[in-house]
Amino acid sequence: MSRIAGSWIVLAALVAACDDNTGPQVPMLLVSDTVLAARGDTVRLWARADGNTATAGWESLNPSIVTVTEDGLATAVAPGNARVRASFRGAEALGTVSVLPPVDIQVSELAHVTDPGGTPGVRMRIRNLGGRGFYALEIWKLDPGGAKRRIVSYNTEFEAEPGLDIEHVNYLSGEAPDWVVIYSREPLENQPVRTACARVDGAPGCPNDLPDPPMVHSVVVTPGAAVLDVGDSILYQAQAYDANGAEISGGTVTWHTPSPAVVRLDERGMLTALSPGYGQVEATIDGVQGSVGLTVTVPAPTVDSVWVGPDARTVAVGDTVRYSDVHRGPAGGLLGGDPLRRREIRLPRPGAEFPERAG
Repeated sequence: MSRIAGSWIVLAALVAACDDNTGPQVPMLLVSDTVLAARGDTVRLWARADGNTATAGWESLNPSIVTVTEDGLATAVAPGNARVRASFRGAEALGTVSVLPPVDIQVSELAHVTDPGGTPGVRMRIRNLGGRGFYALEIWKLDPGGAKRRIVSYNTEFEAEPGLDIEHVNYLSGEAPDWVVIYSREPLENQPVRTACARVDGAPGCPNDLPDPPMVHSVVVTPGAAVLDVGDSILYQAQAYDANGAEISGGTVTWHTPSPAVVRLDERGMLTALSPGYGQVEATIDGVQGSVGLTVTVPAPTVDSVWVGPDARTVAVGDTVRYSDVHRGPAGGLLGGDPLRRREIRLPRPGAEFPERAG
């Protein structure tokens, strides 16, 4: 939700009184003008009666531009100005809710630049002449044979607030580009539209036959299904692909896990196993999601030493003795063991002792 609210103003007030000033007084009602930055944005309207917050009833006089619920929740439907009316204890007041035009990103002041290492790039100024939305940036080059080549594509959409005015310098291409193309998208739309195309040298004739930016069709999360012990960590990565299976670079990845009790996942894709169970990792690029599962297990105890010996140290000739193994961890704690097979041992002399053996 995004809005810009103006100062409180008196739009209308109805005051009723009897001639002898003994009748009930209708309060002075005030509302404020409000601006919504994009279709779909909402704002709670407010009214004041005699300086105090009033629980007024609301209606929109232009519902094709802004709809308003009875309790004052206004929603932008289309660009324009809508009149809204508040009613409270016999008083009425009118206000205006404005919806800004669609996001409109423009590019200007293009110039070739070179970084200290000699890498060529381009500097530009990016402005938003409309409401809130998103934009994508492409940089193109005309090859000597006349082919148009996309050398940089920011497929991830950047947030563009109303009044956006920034300088952007790009060296990612490593080449001196010829065109910069801007695409804009409203929050409720799925597809961006081309809103600007300019030549770096300032000459007219920016081509209008450039293909649209590649759209993300699928997202693959790597590594694949994994088995982790509690306490282990792993870094996941996500790659976007278009409908033809070609990689799309430059997209911002949003990470999420629906299994927060099993794993912890940060904004970089770093996962830490918390408890035994089945977990899932989800990555979203340009609204398209990919996922992968994993299993978290309890790690097997670390064995630091093993003792092997008989159940009894002194036996008679011809007796059978059971040997057992005892496992201990690094701190000396007993981890347990399994009895070995019984075996018959004939002693060379009566009263001989069986040895112990540690490993």
